[in-house]
Amino acid sequence: NFSSLDAFPALAPVGRFPANAFGFRDMIGNAAEWCQDWADAQYYSKGEYRNPLNATIQPEGTKIVRGGSWRSEGLWEYRSADRADAPRDARTTAIGFRICRMPDGTAPYADVIVNGVGEDYEAEANTIHLRMKWIHGGETILGSPAGSPMARPNEQGLGGAVPVVRMTGFWLSETEVTNAQYFDFVADKAYEGVRDSDANFLRHAPDLQLTAE
Repeated sequence: NFSSLDAFPALAPVGRFPANAFGFRDMIGNAAEWCQDWADAQYYSKGEYRNPLNATIQPEGTKIVRGGSWRSEGLWEYRSADRADAPRDARTTAIGFRICRMPDGTAPYADVIVNGVGEDYEAEANTIHLRMKWIHGGETILGSPAGSPMARPNEQGLGGAVPVVRMTGFWLSETEVTNAQYFDFVADKAYEGVRDSDANFLRHAPDLQLTAE
């Protein structure tokens, strides 16, 4: 889903379009996705190899957003390598998020990981019925090399090379979280409008009217 070239003038229903080769839906277009990283145009050039994450808190900074949305204006934004950013308290129909979880060795993850089976699963404690898929760990690349079509400067590593990194395996939700799922989570966990102790995430204000869609 991008621009208005499909049947939807704005956001399409989550999961409406076919999955990619890895079984994930809506990775590109529809709603862009928040990342945990703080924005830093020079971060790739710092050469971090294992599980790179720009976690340094920047009270006045912005967070990375990837994947492009229905409001994106150019094809360069519809790439996983594209690194846009937005204020962490931004509220817009053009940005959403999906769940990522690192293995912690506890059920229901342990048996799946120890046996080396990347099966899909729906955890018994998953009250919002969000389907997760296992991403195997290993080396991968981030960004784009200098001279690549549509590449931007913040996608390059040292000397304009493609950054090579090693990632630990992790779980990722097949789709982004819908308004209805977030609404169910808030109701189930009595989620209140407070700021996390490290100021990393801004939770919804207590008077915010949530509507399940």
